[in-house]
Amino acid sequence: MEELWKPALKTWFPKGLEDPDIALLKVKAEHIQYWDDRAGALEVVAGFVKATVTGKPAQTGETGKIDL
Repeated sequence: MEELWKPALKTWFPKGLEDPDIALLKVKAEHIQYWDDRAGALEVVAGFVKATVTGKPAQTGETGKIDL
């Protein structure tokens, strides 16, 4: 963790590396799924309201899956 520590991380971990709640995880992903939403905030909210009313998933942005 010392090699990766940056002063900006004190925002979330004010005690620095001595913080008992800090941990370093190594994750090996085999697949990823993404959502790219280039719509403005108003469009996103309108899409979620429409989805709530119709019961159908919101159609905002682009989604995809990638195998690594």
